[in-house]
Amino acid sequence: MALSPDGRHLLFDRTRPGIGTWDVWILDLERGGEERVTSGPDTELAGAWLPDGRGVFYSANRGLGPQLVRRDLETGRDEDVIPASGFHYAESVSPDGRTL
Repeated sequence: MALSPDGRHLLFDRTRPGIGTWDVWILDLERGGEERVTSGPDTELAGAWLPDGRGVFYSANRGLGPQLVRRDLETGRDEDVIPASGFHYAESVSPDGRTL
């Protein structure tokens, strides 16, 4: 789980019943509502907030092991962060957003 920079939202992972893969979700701590961030067929997990709270990094299992993806929460657009290789997992983001 990861608390948003403003402390109002919680980023977490949840398994899909009957399928067994994982998706990234956001819980609104003020209103109590939830929003699914990812919904791909493979596992997506381990989110980390960008400092401005308008985007997140997460790991997506696309057959080669977890790869880092950046999601713009305003547009829903995903961007692969680095070329597919190895095992990539975002634990945290520096305050200036330049370093994972």
